[in-house]
Amino acid sequence: MKKPLFITTFALVFGMLSLVSWTPALAENSADMAALGKLIFFDSNLSVNGQQSCASCHAPETGFTGPDSFVNAGPAVYAGAISTRFGNRKPPTSAYAGDSPGLQYDEANGEWFGGMFFDGRAAGWQLGDPLAEQAMGPFLNPLEQGMAGARQVCIKVAHSSYAAFFEAVWGPGSLDHVKDVAGTYERIARSVAAYERSAEVNPFTSKFDLFWENALAAGKDVTRITAAGIPGGMGMGGGGMGGGGRGGG
Repeated sequence: MKKPLFITTFALVFGMLSLVSWTPALAENSADMAALGKLIFFDSNLSVNGQQSCASCHAPETGFTGPDSFVNAGPAVYAGAISTRFGNRKPPTSAYAGDSPGLQYDEANGEWFGGMFFDGRAAGWQLGDPLAEQAMGPFLNPLEQGMAGARQVCIKVAHSSYAAFFEAVWGPGSLDHVKDVAGTYERIARSVAAYERSAEVNPFTSKFDLFWENALAAGKDVTRITAAGIPGGMGMGGGGMGGGGRGGG
């Protein structure tokens, strides 16, 4: 199966335009942008009735996934801002998602990989960043935060307590929801993605991460890891690699 030419062209053109437009701002303001993204992530006012934020379904105390153990064990889907409406999928964790590349086709193995979901939603072809594209969805989903449109989200951010900080991060006029709704909404989503890529959301504190860091610090050749450990010591049993792969919670 060959990758359709129009898909390749679409992905390259939009991805390159996005990188040209936004990478410098992200590089210069990464810490501030993550802080801004956190404010947006926890802002329940960015819902139709002020009752739900991103964190409502991606709670830090449960690894940035759904916080209700009963729901997780049974029905799996969560109620939206309007309590009689339920999402159509279990909230995945927001942690460690930022390392996923855009959806692309592997010619050698004949398969697709990347993006945020198995169904191809938030592929990364629009913004060049699948995580930012994913962040654009829940605000407008009637089953989740239920806002009427991107303009309404932008207006609420423009009237928030952190509006001045938003423009300090993105520049004067970056919250102009009259002239540039699409650009403003994109900046909101990219800010959320910056927070979701931060060390706060991605601590890399699993037992294997500790083992890996200790091995590197000891000058071990981590490319030669086996089930028995690393040649020359540092076995992987006990406290070395007790649970979870690299990047686990």
